[in-house]
Amino acid sequence: MKSTMRYTFVAPGSLGRDEDEDEDLNPWVRKGICQLRIYFLNLIILLNITSKKLKQVRYIYFLS
Repeated sequence: MKSTMRYTFVAPGSLGRDEDEDEDLNPWVRKGICQLRIYFLNLIILLNITSKKLKQVRYIYFLS
């Protein structure tokens, strides 16, 4: 199952991996790599949202 959209996620301290590079790997390993990419992307998004909320809270606290 190939998707038409391609995402390359570069984790800190690792090289960016392309979808074509994963094809020679075991399907379970490929699925694990995919899950890790999704996990790290969600973590980064969550940290972004959290930091923005903290800045807003700090700003509101500063104003009051």
